[in-house]
Amino acid sequence: MEDQFRDAARPVAYDAAALAETLAVEAGVGRSALERAEAAAGGRLRLGPALLELGLIDEAQLARAYARLANARLLNDEDAPEPLETLSDRSAWFKRMGAAPVRLGRREALVMADPFGTDVFAAVEFDLERRFELVVAPPRRLELLLAEAFGGAEEDVAAGAATDDDVERLKSRASEGPVVRLVGDILNAAVDDGASDIHFEALELGGVFRFRVDGTLRTHRKVGPDLAAAAASRLKVMAELNIAERRLPQDGRAQAAVRGRNIDLRVSTLPTQFGESVVIRLLDRNRLSLDWPSLGLPDDLAERLEAIANRPHGLMLVTGPTGSGKTTTLYTALSQLDRDQRKICTIEDPIEYALDGINQVQVHPEVGMSFARALRALLRQDPDVIMVGEIRDAETTENAVRAALVGRMVLSTLHTNSAVAAIERLVDLNAPRFLIAAVLRGVASQRLVPRLCPACRVPDAAARRSPPIVDGAPVEGAYCMAEGCNACGGTGVQGRAMLAELLEIDDELAGAISDGASASELLALARRGGFRTMYEQGVALAARGEVALSAVLAAAR
Repeated sequence: MEDQFRDAARPVAYDAAALAETLAVEAGVGRSALERAEAAAGGRLRLGPALLELGLIDEAQLARAYARLANARLLNDEDAPEPLETLSDRSAWFKRMGAAPVRLGRREALVMADPFGTDVFAAVEFDLERRFELVVAPPRRLELLLAEAFGGAEEDVAAGAATDDDVERLKSRASEGPVVRLVGDILNAAVDDGASDIHFEALELGGVFRFRVDGTLRTHRKVGPDLAAAAASRLKVMAELNIAERRLPQDGRAQAAVRGRNIDLRVSTLPTQFGESVVIRLLDRNRLSLDWPSLGLPDDLAERLEAIANRPHGLMLVTGPTGSGKTTTLYTALSQLDRDQRKICTIEDPIEYALDGINQVQVHPEVGMSFARALRALLRQDPDVIMVGEIRDAETTENAVRAALVGRMVLSTLHTNSAVAAIERLVDLNAPRFLIAAVLRGVASQRLVPRLCPACRVPDAAARRSPPIVDGAPVEGAYCMAEGCNACGGTGVQGRAMLAELLEIDDELAGAISDGASASELLALARRGGFRTMYEQGVALAARGEVALSAVLAAAR
């Protein structure tokens, strides 16, 4: 079998220059057409789909160019591929990802329209535990092949799927000038405002765009019914999602050039009562600062956190709600490690930022590539440090603890309300207490709270009259609130502050964990050793007038 695939074609890395040269040879695409397509794409599409969208080439021409670029076989009309047996239970995934496993003569092939789908190709081989030859087909031929292999074409029509004419109308509408300008203006405004997310929500009569800025949603613009559906379609086209599928959630990604910067977009769609809700996470690599001061952690806590991450083996956890910056904290810890002397690997879903000198693995649950399975495979790669994006099940917990026991430093996240609560959560995930005590080195818990706008903050009379109690005594201070002004868009917020606590596991705490101490007993023991909670840090910030006391009470109690 290995000899059979020695010269088999494999997916290739995307290379715009090589593709342009190949298109010039295979499809006669001139320089002016290439430049026109690149300008129209604006960073949202690869060159091939952009040329297709502009009608400068057809699917057959693009497929020939792709096959030549990948040195792969092109599926011709006379070919008679036979679907592989026993794969019908995976039909939904193969249809969604655009890959058809077939037998062509004596070889097993994976027919794809996109020869750059290295992740899909590798995931299929990994899950099916066999090797394939890459064969390229035009998209329409691939759709027919998938329908023949797995059926479902009649079922889709019966369920109300869009017809070819519907799809063409949607694509045409999404490419019209007003719609393109609207989405471009929305992206520009979101980046200008420093938004982390764009939310488009379908209403009964139109739709609304909202930006999440400093953790708070702000309404940016409402659009009428004539633009609402087209705007959602435009966002799906940018993320290369199935524009005709409006009954199921979809996830995709894209890249857009905004204000001279390349912005990564993570796009999620969800069917709702009046249409599709689309959420776009904006990831600006240029704004990512992987250093402790930019995170806003207290200096002493950052130093202690870095010291834990530098230990030769063990388990370090960062807890907190979604959007609290847990992954950024772990990225920062990894970036401070000696990457020349250590092999550092991550398992993520999704990979948010590419880190130099670090091996990053994308999880693919739909093909069985879970956190647990990826972690088992990763241990055979002899890593020194492993970051697991999230511990969410018993199997991942078991593998993470085992990795820490055999000499690896494991960093991960967990969803709990406090550092001490992480221990009970690990117990809930079937980790024995004596093993938790043996491997756990530290748990950080964090929250992001709005920082008051300095231009419109005013004294908070109620908080000053009745200050909060810490260690049995009131904490007097210059407590403030904000009224909202032009500088902060009427929100009273300008930036966010980090609240954090760090529970370091010493011998005394490890013994108490092993002996089954309760959360309250562990907290009391930790406080005797100097542990301070997020609430106490938040009260100190509120007493200086930097954040509202109400925000601290909502986040850290």
